Amino acid sequence: MADWTTYRWVEDAIESTIAVVPGAAAPLERLGRVDEHGAMELGAAMELQNGFYADDTFAERAVIQAGRLGDAWGLVEPNGFRARSAETLTALAAGGRAGSLFWNVNGMMVLLLVDGGEVVAELDPLLGPVPPGAHDLPFDDQPGASAMALLTRHTGVAIDESWFLGEKPTYVVHVPMG
Repeated sequence: MADWTTYRWVEDAIESTIAVVPGAAAPLERLGRVDEHGAMELGAAMELQNGFYADDTFAERAVIQAGRLGDAWGLVEPNGFRARSAETLTALAAGGRAGSLFWNVNGMMVLLLVDGGEVVAELDPLLGPVPPGAHDLPFDDQPGASAMALLTRHTGVAIDESWFLGEKPTYVVHVPMG
């Protein structure tokens, strides 16, 4: 079981979506045209994404950072939200087990877990309900940390703060909002 205390950093992390998807092949091409932008830390990727909000092109394209985590892919959308949608996450998962956690500055949070092309859980960690098998997690006091622990339990892949903030291959994916 994932220890929620290792994810306390999520409570203060900058608005993002974190996703874990299976597979050997790079998953981003499943969404649309992909342009490489080199390796960037999260802060630089956030500036790139915020430029799309400034020029009002965020509805057509998104910044996504991607890196291998064992047999899976870790994805970070700085100030982004595409992988919080069931349609997008199931496309990225290609029939496998995947999950995403989205949070923003407006106090919204969504945990989405899929398996075999089906949504197995979708909830707001701030409001509940606590899903089966997660009653040991402190959703009332540490919703972000609890949600990351549940994401790790579901996917078997742990993401730590240094990976989240660190340099990763960064892409612009041309995927209209659904």
